Amino acid sequence: MTSPDQHTLAHHFIITAADCNSQREISIAHLVTLIIETATEHANSIGVGFDRLISHGMSWVLSRLSIELDAVPSINRRYKLVTWVESINRLYSERNFEIVDVESGSRVGYARTIWMAIDMESRRPADLSALHILERYITDRPCPIAKQGKLLPVTAPTSEATYMFVTSDIDINRHVTTRRYIELIIDRWELGFWDANRVKRFDIAFRHEARYGEVATITAAPHGESAGVYDAAIQCGGNVTTLARITFVPRA
Repeated sequence: MTSPDQHTLAHHFIITAADCNSQREISIAHLVTLIIETATEHANSIGVGFDRLISHGMSWVLSRLSIELDAVPSINRRYKLVTWVESINRLYSERNFEIVDVESGSRVGYARTIWMAIDMESRRPADLSALHILERYITDRPCPIAKQGKLLPVTAPTSEATYMFVTSDIDINRHVTTRRYIELIIDRWELGFWDANRVKRFDIAFRHEARYGEVATITAAPHGESAGVYDAAIQCGGNVTTLARITFVPRA
């Protein structure tokens, strides 16, 4: 539901078994899906959603995302995602999120996102100047997690796999879904590792479109000497499509 001034929107949800991973908590891929749904709902409510952009021959795409979690949302609990716009310029818009445990009232995490638009014909970045209405909804509400730093390619992978993108991997913009990229990265760690560790911070940046039928190479490796920190990448046909960094912490 939007706030009376529409500067924020709160999306309520409950974690069901269908939303969970094997550790009975929300998967990172599903959490990101909810973040995208919440952003879409707010954009639609203030007149800068899909219908508005497609009338200009454009569509929103997620460019970067960072999540920090003090606790991972778990099964049979109610949560809400609160979203607001931090900035917009000709090239991109920054949108932030707060994740709240409704039953306890505690904030369990935050997310930062950067959104761009693509020209649906040229597939190149589009000019957001036509969306000046979005400036009305910018707020200085704080988001206390650091902005995304520079993500690095994986040069000496310790884990590697290949995957060909199929029909169910393709979204409304005719490229690979955010969820599939994240799932491919998450699968670089075995089940036992996930039983012993959870995500503290997840950063991902999208560099190049991947399309139906392309074969991806997914790699991961420790990030230097940083304990519990790993870099990951997805590459298709010589192009790096996705870069990620994950910080893990041991489970209590």
